[in-house]
Amino acid sequence: MQDQNGNSQVSIAGGPVRTNNYMVDGISIADSTNRAVILPSPEAVQELKLQASTYDAEVGRTGGGTFNTLLRSGTNDLHGSAVGHIRETDWLANNFFANRAGQPIADQPFRDWAFSLGGPIRIPKLYDGRNKTFFFITTEAYRQQDGSTSVLSVPTTLERAGNFSQSFTKSGAQQIIYDPLTTAADRHSTAICGERDSGNPSEQRGTDARLLLPGAQRCHGLLRSAKL
Repeated sequence: MQDQNGNSQVSIAGGPVRTNNYMVDGISIADSTNRAVILPSPEAVQELKLQASTYDAEVGRTGGGTFNTLLRSGTNDLHGSAVGHIRETDWLANNFFANRAGQPIADQPFRDWAFSLGGPIRIPKLYDGRNKTFFFITTEAYRQQDGSTSVLSVPTTLERAGNFSQSFTKSGAQQIIYDPLTTAADRHSTAICGERDSGNPSEQRGTDARLLLPGAQRCHGLLRSAKL
C-alpha cells in the first residue's frame, strides 16, 4: 500500500477527477476520497477492464468510471514469472541547472522487481489439489534513491570569527550584515561589518551560535549606522 493521490487524478467520461471507483475481484478498494488504496502488481493481474457511462449497478458508486481488476489464479500446472527494471545513474541525463553549474549527475538509482508463482496445492500421499485447490502468490518491490545537486554558501574563517570586513556580494560590493533588533519603521537599522566588539545582545547570540562551529572564535564586530 502507498499514497495514490497522483494515480487517482483521472477523469473518465467527463466526470471530475477522483470520482472513479476501483475494484479488485468485485470488491471496491477506494477510500472515502476515492483513492485506490491497494495497487496490485502487474504480475498478479489477469484482466483489467475500464467501464464508463453504461454498466451494471454492481459496479456503481462512481461519478466517472470504474477500474475493474481481476487477479490471477493458480492452475493445474506450476507456472511462474519474474521481471525487473533497472535505471542506473550513468544512464540518465543531467538536469539543466546541474549542467549549467558544471555539477555531475546526482546518484539516484532506481530498481524494481517482481515475481509470481502459481499452481495446484499438493501434499504428497495426503492431498492432490489438481482440478480443486490452487495457490497463487506474487510480490513486487522497488528501491529508489533521490538525489539532488546544489551549491551552498558556508561561513568563511573570518565570518565564523565575527569579522565580515572581507565579505562581498557577487558584484563585489561590501556584504552588510544588519542587526535585526535595530530595524525601524523608517528603514534605518544598524549594520555589523567590522572587527570591533560591540557588546550588542543580538550579536552576542550570533556569537554563541558561531561558537558551535569547529575552530570558531569569539565574535568581534563593528557597528555603524546605515540606511537600507
